[in-house]
Amino acid sequence: MKKFLILLLMLNSLFLGLNAESSTQNTVKQGKKTQNKIGIFPTTIVKKMQVKDSKRYYGKLQENEGSVYSLSLRVDGFIQKLFVQNTYTKVQKDSKLFTLFSTELLDAQSELLAASGSHFKGLAREKLELLGVDKKEIAKIQSGHRILNEITYYAPISGYIFTKNVNIGSGVKKGEEVFKIVNLDSLWVIADINEEDLSFLQNAQNKAYVEVEGVKGRSEIALELIYPNVVDNFLKARFILQNKFLDGDKVQFFPNSFAYIFIESAPRIALTLPKTALLFKNNKYFVFIKDDEEFLPQIVEVKRILGSDLYEVIEGLDEGDEVVKNALFVLDSDAQNNGDFE
Repeated sequence: MKKFLILLLMLNSLFLGLNAESSTQNTVKQGKKTQNKIGIFPTTIVKKMQVKDSKRYYGKLQENEGSVYSLSLRVDGFIQKLFVQNTYTKVQKDSKLFTLFSTELLDAQSELLAASGSHFKGLAREKLELLGVDKKEIAKIQSGHRILNEITYYAPISGYIFTKNVNIGSGVKKGEEVFKIVNLDSLWVIADINEEDLSFLQNAQNKAYVEVEGVKGRSEIALELIYPNVVDNFLKARFILQNKFLDGDKVQFFPNSFAYIFIESAPRIALTLPKTALLFKNNKYFVFIKDDEEFLPQIVEVKRILGSDLYEVIEGLDEGDEVVKNALFVLDSDAQNNGDFE
């Protein structure tokens, strides 16, 4: 019995020894795996490059209210001829729009012819002008010494017919709008801007551009007005866009088009890092900089470059330093275990 117990103790000791050796071998293997992983982390080099801050906003093109003309009649009458049949037709200043029959204009013409050669002639002529009769029509009346049954109306400005409220034979009342003509030499670009971006928007050194859906390229625009009302932390800014003319009667930009507005700073040379290389921890930014065969956490002062995935390095790194590009969560955990952040 005693011999049996001694044999049992010897076998147990042998088994424990084998387990200890196996555990030691596994620890060594695991350590080698970790070391190999550190060796394959992708890195990036801190480098200088040309950068600029950029912010993008949504907006819409609108007609410039200073370039809109509402043609309304000052007498009652009927449309006899119509020289413009469709909306969005381009018209030139002084081109014919329509002719009007009006009994009131017939009476005013009679007064002009009756006053010919008297001191009332000027008053009769002025009356026709105040009733909306063009000077070219008054000259026809005087040179022909006859009443015109139809008075021709002309385009007061060059532009596009945005509203057409009459057809041939339409009866119209004085004060009614017949045509709305919009000159598209310039347009308004209305953008919704975050209130906190106001200083960036008003920086005189920054430039603004617009990209319009369906139109290739971008065009420079000029800030004209910031509306005073703020809604849900957004305010509206108004820019001026100079239109571009294509072949024929077409313009490149038209009102009611959706647009992207870009505000950009002047280009500058900066020391840069990709966003993925930074770790934000304890209200500080860290990178893992290569030191021989290790990656050690390094505090840096950085500033985001607006509109990009880059950060500008203010302090803590030099040009040419090599840092981990990503996978920072693995190194972060390892650094915490080693107390490197303390």
